[in-house]
Amino acid sequence: MLKMDRTNLQRKIVDLDDMVKRLLGRQSQIARLKEIDVSQRLGHPQKLVLGARDKLSRPHEADDKT
Repeated sequence: MLKMDRTNLQRKIVDLDDMVKRLLGRQSQIARLKEIDVSQRLGHPQKLVLGARDKLSRPHEADDKT
């Protein structure tokens, strides 16, 4: 009886260890994707500045037309 309990607990430990490894792997993948996204955004600052200028200039153009 105790041997069976021990064996079952050891199996659960192995299963939980595998689950933790998978979850940590997913977190690292998500972190890498976020880093790539941020680096891509920072890699094109000129485009971001131009896009922001366009967005800011649009309401002013509408005001000038009226």
